[in-house]
Amino acid sequence: MDVMPLIPFLGVSVPESLVLYYMVLALTKKKESPFVVIILSLLTSIFSFSIRTMPVRFGIHTISQVALMTIFLNLFFRLPWHTSAVVMVLSSVFLGLAEGISVPLLAWIFKLKLEQIISDPLLRILFTLPHLVLLSVLAYIIGKRGWRLPLISEKLGIKNESDKRTTKQSIRQNCLLTLCLVQALMLVLLNLSFHAYNTGVYPSFTLKTLIEVGSIVLLVSVLATIFVSGYLLKVIEHDAKLETEIHYARETQFTFAFAG
Repeated sequence: MDVMPLIPFLGVSVPESLVLYYMVLALTKKKESPFVVIILSLLTSIFSFSIRTMPVRFGIHTISQVALMTIFLNLFFRLPWHTSAVVMVLSSVFLGLAEGISVPLLAWIFKLKLEQIISDPLLRILFTLPHLVLLSVLAYIIGKRGWRLPLISEKLGIKNESDKRTTKQSIRQNCLLTLCLVQALMLVLLNLSFHAYNTGVYPSFTLKTLIEVGSIVLLVSVLATIFVSGYLLKVIEHDAKLETEIHYARETQFTFAFAG
């Protein structure tokens, strides 16, 4: 069990939940009452804290929180299940990357060790704020400019007349973006896992857990690379074949026209 006092935990968890919900609203072009978002953030954080008080493996509270937030998106934001899952995972990836890069960087700038930051509730809250502010600004810009990821736009049926991308182009962009995010997140998780084990801040994070996490990270990275690379190769081969057929048809048509 890796228990953190309730008040400091909520000081970190509630802002994170707020930013995640805000990011989802920006990505899906949805509007919800701030009161509803705050209540959901509080419920999400209390749920996550409750999971952490149980004798469960390291990281289970994060997975459970993502699952709960996906359910909330469907029930309260009225998003379809598949869309809820996509935007929730994507927002969590953004948060994980931002935190995994920001906190170690700030620790290096202020010459503090990660175990000091993780062990001190006040430092933990303060070092969480910069990347949350950054993500909030990013979500605001996304909402203001109306940026949409092709996959989410297709799921929600959002059409943009100025967007001339074909379905295949959208799928390729989604695949490449997903691969880049997965690879980056896996590297960050692996780095943080070594720090968590080395510092000994989390009692449940043993050498066995580190090996398990490392194995899962490597497996996910390899599978993601194989899957996306294989799919893109098939798409490229199909496009090349189609282009050849079109060229041949044009040549044939031109020959018949010239002969006639």
